[in-house]
Amino acid sequence: MNNEKPRVADLGNPHGYWPSHGAERYQRQKAIHLNNDQLWRPTAKKVAIKRDPVDRWLSVMNFSYEMKEYVNYRLYKNLDVPQSYMHYLELPYLDIGVNHAVEYHKKVGHLCPESVSQFSCAGNAEQYDYIFDQKEFSKCVELIEDLCRYSFHKFERNIQATKVKIKRFTKNDLTKRSIDTIMEIIYAEDYATGWG
Repeated sequence: MNNEKPRVADLGNPHGYWPSHGAERYQRQKAIHLNNDQLWRPTAKKVAIKRDPVDRWLSVMNFSYEMKEYVNYRLYKNLDVPQSYMHYLELPYLDIGVNHAVEYHKKVGHLCPESVSQFSCAGNAEQYDYIFDQKEFSKCVELIEDLCRYSFHKFERNIQATKVKIKRFTKNDLTKRSIDTIMEIIYAEDYATGWG
C-alpha cells in the first residue's frame, strides 16, 4: 500500500489520474525553460484560464476534503494509495472551519500545491494573448481548435476542467474579514497582476 504508481485512470479520484513519478512533472517544467532562456517562442499564442481567487481558494478547501475522503475510502478498502496523496490525511486546516482556515493560510502560507497563486504559476496576466474566465472554458477550447485547425471533439472528456463533487463551502460561508484576507493578503498578487 501507499506506493507511487504511474498514471492510472481512476474515475473515483478527484485528480482524475494518479500522479506519475516526479520525473514527468520535472520534464514538463524543464521543457518550458529550454527555449534559449525564453519562456515563450516568438510566434507562440499565449492562452490562459483565470479564476476568481476567492472561488479558487474555496475550491482548494473543497478539493482537499474530497481528497481526504478519497484516501480514507481507499485505505478502508485496503486499496493502493499514492504516497503523494497521504498528506491529505494530515492537513491541519481541514478540521478548524473555513474562516479559521483563512487565518491559518495567512499565517503559514500555501496550504497545498493547489493553493499557490495564479501569478506564481503563470506570471503576469498581461503577457497572455487570450485569457478566459474558468466559466468560458469551452470558448478557450474553440479558440485553440481554431488556431490549431484541429478538432478536439472526440477527446472532449479529457479536456474538461476538474470539478469538485462536494461543495462543502461556498462564499456564503466566508465572513467579510475572510474574503478581505483572501483578496488583500493571500492572493493580493493575483489582483495586482490581472488575475483577480
